Amino acid sequence: MDVAKLIVSVLGIIPIGEVFSYLKSYDNNIQDFGKEVGNLEARRHAVQQKIDDAERNGETILADVTHWRSTADTSLQEAKTFLEDEDRESKLCLSPFCLVPRYWRSRTAKEKIRVLTTLTGNGNFSTVSVREPPVGTEFKSREFESRKSIKQRIMAAVKNSNVNVVGICGMGGVGKTTMAKEILQWAKTEKLFDKVVMVVVSQSPELKKIQRAIAESIGLELKEETLSVRADRLRERLKKLKKFLIILDDLWEWLNPEELGIPCGRDHDGSKVILTSRNRDICTAMEAEVIAIDTLSENEAWSLFKEMAGHSVETPDLCPVAKLVANECKCLPLALVTVGRALKNKSKPVWDDALEQLRRSIPRAITEVQRDVYRPLELSYNHLQSPEGKSLFLHCCLFLEDFDIPLEDLVRYGMGLNIFGGIQVVKQARNRVCTLIERLKDRFLLLDSDFPMHVKMHDVIRDVAISIASEGKHVFMISHDVNLKKWPSREAFEDYTAISIITNEITELPGKCPRLELLRLVCNKCPLKVLDSFLAELSNLKVLDIDMQHNEILSMPSSLGLLKNLRTLHLKNCESLKDITLIGGIVNLEILSIVRSSIDVLPKEIGRLLNLRLLELRDCLYLSTIVPGVISGLVELEELYMGNLEKFRWEAEEEGKESSKAILKELESLSNFTNLEIILPELELVPTNLGFWSRLTTYTICIGHPNSVVRRNDYQKVMEVSLPTITPLPDWTILLIKNSECLHLDSDGSKSVVNELDREGFRHLKELKITACGTLEYLANTTDGRSPGIGIFPILNSLRLTFMDNLTEVCHGQLPAGSFKELDEVELYALPSLIHLWKGPSQNVFLSNLKLVSVEYCANLGNLFSRSAAKSLMQLQTLQIASCEKIQEVFSNKRRDENEPNKVIFPKLESLGLEDLRSLICFYENIDGIEFPLLTELGLSNLPMIKEFCPKSNHVATSLQPFFHQKVHTCLYTLNISVILFLSFFVFLFFWLWGGGSVLILT
Repeated sequence: MDVAKLIVSVLGIIPIGEVFSYLKSYDNNIQDFGKEVGNLEARRHAVQQKIDDAERNGETILADVTHWRSTADTSLQEAKTFLEDEDRESKLCLSPFCLVPRYWRSRTAKEKIRVLTTLTGNGNFSTVSVREPPVGTEFKSREFESRKSIKQRIMAAVKNSNVNVVGICGMGGVGKTTMAKEILQWAKTEKLFDKVVMVVVSQSPELKKIQRAIAESIGLELKEETLSVRADRLRERLKKLKKFLIILDDLWEWLNPEELGIPCGRDHDGSKVILTSRNRDICTAMEAEVIAIDTLSENEAWSLFKEMAGHSVETPDLCPVAKLVANECKCLPLALVTVGRALKNKSKPVWDDALEQLRRSIPRAITEVQRDVYRPLELSYNHLQSPEGKSLFLHCCLFLEDFDIPLEDLVRYGMGLNIFGGIQVVKQARNRVCTLIERLKDRFLLLDSDFPMHVKMHDVIRDVAISIASEGKHVFMISHDVNLKKWPSREAFEDYTAISIITNEITELPGKCPRLELLRLVCNKCPLKVLDSFLAELSNLKVLDIDMQHNEILSMPSSLGLLKNLRTLHLKNCESLKDITLIGGIVNLEILSIVRSSIDVLPKEIGRLLNLRLLELRDCLYLSTIVPGVISGLVELEELYMGNLEKFRWEAEEEGKESSKAILKELESLSNFTNLEIILPELELVPTNLGFWSRLTTYTICIGHPNSVVRRNDYQKVMEVSLPTITPLPDWTILLIKNSECLHLDSDGSKSVVNELDREGFRHLKELKITACGTLEYLANTTDGRSPGIGIFPILNSLRLTFMDNLTEVCHGQLPAGSFKELDEVELYALPSLIHLWKGPSQNVFLSNLKLVSVEYCANLGNLFSRSAAKSLMQLQTLQIASCEKIQEVFSNKRRDENEPNKVIFPKLESLGLEDLRSLICFYENIDGIEFPLLTELGLSNLPMIKEFCPKSNHVATSLQPFFHQKVHTCLYTLNISVILFLSFFVFLFFWLWGGGSVLILT
C-alpha cells in the first residue's frame, strides 16, 4: 500500500491500474523490445548489402531507401542507448522509489516496440536503386536542416511579386550552385513558370554564349552577331512568355540583364532572375534580395562526409581518424565532398597521412584537394582588384586557426609594410583597413567575429591563403606548433618576407633572412643571445611583433638598434623587460606598442623618435614616470594610449621636480594629435586652458578610476566619470561627454542627466551606464520648459541603471518623439524608488529594436510595459525579472478597446525568467491569446500569488486553462520551476515532458 501511495503521489493524474499494468509487464516489455531491436538490425544489414551491390554497379540509390537507412540508424542508436541505460539503472536501483522510473521505462519500451516493428516492415524493399537518375536531376539533393530555412527564404522571394532578382551568395564551395539547382527543380515541379533556365556565367563571361544558352532553352535560334540585336530578339521572345525564371550561376562581376536581353521588373512583371555569386556587392548592385549561405553544422558535415567516404568510416579502426579528417574540412561542403571521395575505400595509413597533410595546411600529396578545393577558392583571391586587399587577406593567415584577428594589428602591420600606399595618418589607415575588411567579408574571404573590431578567417580559406603565400613574390612561413623547439627545417630562408612562429620554447633561430619584412614571434622562452644574433641579420625588417610572457629579458637585444628600417614594433607580455633605451635609436619607427612589461620610466631617448605616430603603453603596471620633454619631442604623434598604469605618478614626489602631469601640456604642442586613452585620478591634474580636447576625434578617458582597465574597440569616444560629485564639471569634460558614444557615470550631484549634462539629448550616445548616483531622480525632465524639442537618446543601444535609491522614472514628463528608438538592451538593478519604466501609451517610446530586458530588485515597480509597448516588442529575445516585490503583472492591459484584436505574439522571445515576485498575479492579464513560438528556456521561481499565467478576457468563457499555448512548449528545452502550486501548471508540465522536454529542474 505504501508503494501504491508513492506512485499516486508522484504521478498524480495517471490511472493507478495503468501504472500497475506496466510495472507487472516490465520484464516482458524489455525483452520484447530487445528482440525487436535485433530484427531491425538484421533488416538494416540486409538492406545495406543490397545498397553496396547497387553502388558497385554504378546505380543510384532510391531516396526512400536512403531515408529509411538513416531513420533505422537513428532508431538503433536510440534503442541501444535505452537498453544500456536500463541495464545500468536496474543494477543500481533497489529502493521503492525505483518503481516510478521502472513504470516509465516499461511504458516507453512498449511504445518503441510498435515503432520498431513498423520500421522493420518498411525496410522490406523489393529494389533499392535505379540504373539512371530521374530525368532533369543532375545532383543529389540533401535536406540538411541548416539549408531548409535558406531554401524556404529563396522560395518565398521567388513567389513574392515585389522581388524581381534574388541573390544567393556565400564563400566558394558552400553550396550556392547546389541550392540553385534545387530551386530550379522545385520551380519545375510546382509549375510556377512557363520556362525555367539555368546558365553558368563563370569568371570570364561570354555574353553571346549566355544569350545562346537561354535562347536554345526556349526554342529560339539566334543567328545575328551584333550583341544588341540578339538582345532585342531574345527580349521579345521572352516577353511572349507569361512567366519565366532565369538562373545566372557563378557571377564574378556585375552583369546587366537588359544588355543580355532579359526583361526585368516593370519591363516584365512575370520574370524572375536568380543569381549565385561569391561577391555580395554584385548581388546588391543588381538590386537583388540577398540571401547568404553559411557552412554546414558539425553533424551535417559528418553526415555528408560519411556519405562521400563510404560507411567504412564508421568502423572502429577508421572512425576516430575519419572524424579528425572531416573536422579539418571545417564544415565546408566542397572540402567534405572532395576529401571524402578521395579517401573512399582507402586504408588506415592513407587516412593517417591525409590527416597530417591537412593539418599542415598545404596537402600537396592529396591532389584532389589542390585541384578541386584550393584552386577554385583561390579564384576569389585572384579576382580581388586591390593589391591592398590581397596583401591584407594574406596577412590574416599569420594568426592561429579560428582566431579572432584584431583589426588594429592589421592596421599596424599595414602601416609598417607601407601596404596602403601614400597613407601616413593612422586614422586614415584604420579607415582603409575597415573598408578592405568589409570588401573581403562581402566576398566571403573573411567572416564576422563575435568581438567588435575583430575578424575571423575560415580554416579552409586560411589554408588556401597559406598555400598562396608559400610561393610567388611574397613568401610566408607559418609554424604554429607549441612543442616546437628548433626552427622549422628548410633548405633556404632567403625568400621569406613574413614569418609567424608560435611555440612554447625555441633554442635555435636561422642565420639569414635577407628579405624578411615581418617577424611575428610568440614564444614563452627564447634566450636573449639567440634572439640578438637573429635580429642582427634582419636589415630589411619593417614589422617586429614579439610576445614572450615567461622570458627573463631585462633589456632589449643590442641588435635592435641596427634595425634602421623598422617602422612597427610590438612588445607584448615581456614582463621582465625594464630597459627600453635602445628603442630610441630606431629613428624610422612609426608605431611603438609596449603592453604588459616592467618598465618604470619612459626614457628621454624615446623622444628622439621624430617619426613616431602611435605610442601605446598599456598595462605597464610599474610605469611611474615619463621624462619631461619626451612627449613634446614626438612631433608627429597622433595617438597615445596610457591605460591601466597603476603606479603612474602624476604629482612630483620632491619639490622642484616637474610632475608627470606635464605630459598633458606637452600634448598641446602636437598639431597632429587626435587620439587619447588615459586615466585621470582627479580633475585637478588637468591644467586649465588646454585646447587639444576639441581636436580629439577618438578618446577613452577615465576620470576618478585610478585602477580602471580601459575598454577598447567597442566605441571611438568613451567617457567614464567616477567622482564624489559630478557638478560642476569643467568645460572640456562637458564637451567630451556630449560627443561620447559610450558614457559611464558613477557620481552624485545630478538630478537629471540630460538637463544638466547635455540639453541636446545625447545625440551621439550608444551606451549609457549609471551606477550609485544617489541624487539622480530621472534621466530627463521635460517639465521645466527647457527640454530638447527632438528625441533624447535617439541612437542609444544599451541602457544600464544600477544602485540608485532616488531614481523614480526614466523621464519626468512627456518624452519627445523619437526617444530611445534604437534601444537594444535594458538592465535595471537595485532601483527601489522606480515606479515605472515607460509611463503608459502617452510616452513616445517605440521599442521595436529591444532584444534584452533584465530587471532586478526594483521594489516599487508595479508593471513593466503597457499593452501598446508589448505590441512593439517584435525583436525581444530575453526577458528576466527578479526580486521586485510589488510587481503584479509584467504587461498592463487594463484599458483596452473591445473591438481591437486581443492577441499578442512575441515572435523572437527565447528566454523568459520570473523569480521571487511575491505579488505577481499574472504575466499578462485580460488577454485572449499569447504566443512564444521560439521560447526555449523558461524559469519560474517563488511566485506565490500566481494562479494563471495569462488570464483570458472577462467576456471569454473560461474553464481550466493550459499553462501555455501549444506553440510555447513545442520548442521549450529548459524548464526551471520553483514554488508554483496551481493545477493548470501541472497539466502543462505533464504534456511538456510527454512531448520531449529535455531539461527539468524542480525545487
